[in-house]
Order: sequence, then structure tokens, then C-alpha cells
Amino acid sequence: MHPDLPIIESRRVKMLNIIALFCTPFILMFLGVNFFQQRWILTTLNLVNFSSLLLLFWMHRCGRYLAAKWVRIILSVSVYTASGLLYHNGTEYCLIGTLVISILVFDNKWAITGLSILITAAILAVTNFHIALPQIEPILPVRVHIIIVVSLLFIIVTICFYKRIQYDYQKEIEAKQQSLLVMNRDKERLLSIVSHDIRGPLLSLEHTLHLYCNDLIGKEDVLEASNLYAKRYRI
Repeated sequence: MHPDLPIIESRRVKMLNIIALFCTPFILMFLGVNFFQQRWILTTLNLVNFSSLLLLFWMHRCGRYLAAKWVRIILSVSVYTASGLLYHNGTEYCLIGTLVISILVFDNKWAITGLSILITAAILAVTNFHIALPQIEPILPVRVHIIIVVSLLFIIVTICFYKRIQYDYQKEIEAKQQSLLVMNRDKERLLSIVSHDIRGPLLSLEHTLHLYCNDLIGKEDVLEASNLYAKRYRI
């Protein structure tokens, strides 16, 4: 993460990095299992999914944060939709997790709306349609259950981490508010001291001018009083 990133954006990038690290071992595990079981289509989809994680890290390193979000989300939606349509392996839960991520990492309402519609359509397609190909063997129920559990854990980790981000940000705001209150009290105390120091010379000057205007003292007395004020208050 580059140091010039805004606070919220840097924490979103950190969240994406941590979530990607959380997903990496599971994706590699399924990649290995599918490879040894010679499920070449599913292996290819897993490989694309893993490549999108590597691409995410590389684009973050290059500072292309917005493009990294779009690439990762679009590739995830494509992989999970294709996998669900072909194997009915519970990837609709992965799509729900992707939807949660999309809502959390984007601020633009049109981006959120468009991705929400796209991912919702993908979830409906996965749950209601199935593409039957003769060379595709069905996935065992145990693996489907594992994918569902991992997806739910993914959603829980994402929401908990985002809540932690918001909590830390709230703590920073409260700390800055307390600092501003202290600074405001110090300012008021300083102004009170300065106004007290200025009030004395002004009252003395006002009194001298009043005497002079009423012909109670002469010009020489005013000059002498002015010299005394200048020495006393270091003017």
C-alpha cells in the first residue's frame, strides 16, 4: 500500500489483501484435488481464480487499486458462475461473498448497483439452471458442503474485518475530537491571559486621555505618562 493513500482506501486495500490471502490456500487445495481427479474444466476455472489473486496483488503493488477491484470481482463472478452452472457445487455462496465485497469496496452508487444486478442474476442462474455435459462428472456432496462452509467463513471474515475498519476509524475520529477540544480550551485560556494583559494598559491610556481632554493635565504630563507606559509594558 502506498503511503499517500487516503485512510479509508488504504484500509480497503488491506482488507482485499487479507481476504485474498485467506482464499488462496483453499483455491490451491481445490486446484490440486481437481487436477489429480482430472477434472480439467474445473481445474482451469480454479487456475483462473488463483491467477486473479496474483493479479490483484501485482496491481496493488503497482498502485492500480480501482482496476484491481474490477478485475478481481469480474473474474470471480465469471469463474463462480461457470463452475456453478456446470457442477452445481455451491458457488452461489461464493457469489454472495463477492456481492458483499463489491458493496464494501466501492463508493460509486452506479458501480454498486450494476455489480449487484450482475451478481444477483448470476446467483439466480446458478441456482435455477444446470448445463449438462457428458464428460462432466458430478461433484460429491462432501465437497459441496466444504465450499459452502468456506464461503460462509469468507463472508463472516469480510464483515468482521470491515467492522474492525469502521471501529478503528471511529476511534481516530473521537481521538481527533478530543484533541480539538483540548486545543480549544488552550486557545480560550491563552486569549483570556492576553486580554487581561492588554486591558490594564488600555484602561490607563483611557484615563490619561480623559484627564487631558478635560484640561486636568498638560501635554508634558501626557508625554511623560506615555514614556512610563512604554517602559512598563515594553512597547
